[in-house]
Amino acid sequence: MNIKKLLVLGAVLVLSVGCVKSPAKKQDSDTRSPVERIKAMKVFQKPGIEIKKVVDRGELHQVVLSARSAQGRKQNFDAFVTKDYTLSVIGKGFDKFGKELIIPVNMKKYDKYAAFKYGTGKKKYYVFTDPECPYCKRFESELKSNVEIRESATIYFFFYPLPNHKNAANIAMYSMAQDTDEEKFDALSNGQWRTNPLSAEQKAKYSKVINLHKGIANTLGLKGTPTVFDSNGKFVSWPSLLR
Repeated sequence: MNIKKLLVLGAVLVLSVGCVKSPAKKQDSDTRSPVERIKAMKVFQKPGIEIKKVVDRGELHQVVLSARSAQGRKQNFDAFVTKDYTLSVIGKGFDKFGKELIIPVNMKKYDKYAAFKYGTGKKKYYVFTDPECPYCKRFESELKSNVEIRESATIYFFFYPLPNHKNAANIAMYSMAQDTDEEKFDALSNGQWRTNPLSAEQKAKYSKVINLHKGIANTLGLKGTPTVFDSNGKFVSWPSLLR
């Protein structure tokens, strides 16, 4: 399902009628699981919609769903479904204190796929970067000079080269070919990739890693670079991280 159409659908649900009504069913006569019953609702049977996760929020189910954009990239959205499975609302949810309801993501499972990590602290962050993105360069430059964040956090780097940056993938591959995490980080900005070409075997190896990183990014609903997530998969503003 096209992302634009899904967003329009969400806007109609929230701003117009506020919900979609499905035929009522007797809850005590249906033995299907919550996930199965939610998948059976017509609003979630549109082509391209995939139910990723369902969390019990008391009187409601919070649902993470994804849809593929026209460019083939998946993005995640939230929906809320009543326990009688007759009403659904697509959009963000907040508790009584105004805190957004976020379904935690186990980001630890991605640790082993990182290109490298930077810092030695207990807090964990995950950054998706493009070596030719000017904002990514600024983030990395400020990160390098920020001793406090290096000592308080460990930042896992993943590559997401954008198609309009011709050399981004080459820089990313050169970075991954270095020996230590420090050398890999420095390789993003030292320009040595220009005079130290990789072998065809190395390029094939690291191209697979970049594709893996893109897949993870799409699963997380990444929309641009640099994008930073905390250990629960919650988006973090990179300028605020470095303050």
